[in-house]
Amino acid sequence: MGLLNASKLVKKHCPEIWKNLKILRIDFKFFALRWVILLLSQEFSVEDTQILWDLLLTTKLRFAFINYLILGLLLNIQKELMSDDFSEVMKLLQGASKRIAAIDLKMIALKAYKDDMDAGEI
Repeated sequence: MGLLNASKLVKKHCPEIWKNLKILRIDFKFFALRWVILLLSQEFSVEDTQILWDLLLTTKLRFAFINYLILGLLLNIQKELMSDDFSEVMKLLQGASKRIAAIDLKMIALKAYKDDMDAGEI
């Protein structure tokens, strides 16, 4: 369930984001550690957290599915993440959950998960 897996997933599904984060020297622990430790409960309302936790508990991957939710959060702000300003990108990452509804995040994450399932990668 580690952040290394989230990084690999982003590199696979959206290499542009991954490359820009590397260029800016932004490590996943700078922004995603809190997401993982608290399973996004700090980022979303109680109702939205329930939606996301239901998803975490019902997928084959269980809590490792958090990596797909991280991917979904990043894909949602993909264009903005292509900035070359470290502080601007960090602000975006720290507020990423404010820019998406949990139900939309769920759909983005499930699509990436299904693509990986269909490709036999899970």
